[in-house]
Amino acid sequence: MTFIDDCTRFCYVYLLKSKDEALNYFKAYKVEAENQLERKIKHLRSDRGGEYFSSDFDNFCVEHGIVHERTPPYSPQSNGIAERKNRTLTELVNAMLGTAGLSKEWWSEVILTACHVLNRVPTKNREITPFEEWEKRRLNLSYLHTWGCLAKVNVPINKKRKLDPKTVDCVFLGYAFHSVGYRFLIIKSKVPDVHVSTIMESRDATFFENEFPMKLTPNNTSHESIIPHQHENFTLIEHNEESHLHTPEEDDNIVTCKSKRQRVAKSFGYYE
Repeated sequence: MTFIDDCTRFCYVYLLKSKDEALNYFKAYKVEAENQLERKIKHLRSDRGGEYFSSDFDNFCVEHGIVHERTPPYSPQSNGIAERKNRTLTELVNAMLGTAGLSKEWWSEVILTACHVLNRVPTKNREITPFEEWEKRRLNLSYLHTWGCLAKVNVPINKKRKLDPKTVDCVFLGYAFHSVGYRFLIIKSKVPDVHVSTIMESRDATFFENEFPMKLTPNNTSHESIIPHQHENFTLIEHNEESHLHTPEEDDNIVTCKSKRQRVAKSFGYYE
């Protein structure tokens, strides 16, 4: 589920297991956005999906004075910003998975990364990015890397052994949640306490932007479950670029549920 600020086009993506989670995620979005911006959400525009039509959803909007606008039946064009965003994200997911050689089971990692990058690309008729308008601070893109590329990640200090390798081979999966680290899928490890097919977070890594190891080897990890932060003992190395938090921005306080149009195709996961 995506929420898009109508003024800045800054987008949040939430991963739902079922549609009945929509209201809880909207509540979380509302609290975070209003707290960060010190502004109130006044209008919510959505399609006629069942997740937005429940009595609980309506009651919540009424309770907080939010005008809930719905598109007419069978007219997705009435919510064009959201529909274009969904199409853009879908196209990026397909392109990035194909380039990296990973299977579709990893779509959740891809879509979060695509949204992260889209928020940092200028929108139509604007030179300033959604991130800069939302965060009210300058943007630094030096930390971005090619999604799915090979990365040599340093073994955390508490896992190192004198005679063991100091790095493990990983695939770059995206940016850590509420942290300044990166997310990696371990594909080759000779360190006893660092296991293949698990996800680790670290900032201390060397990226090989033009190498995609999963295109050259059979994909044995496609059916692994993605459990964020399962291996918390890995060290996150701090850095001074902007944090990768999903944070809200300025506005005319209209939020659209879903999407926007594709920007610069090369920008998504293909930074050198």
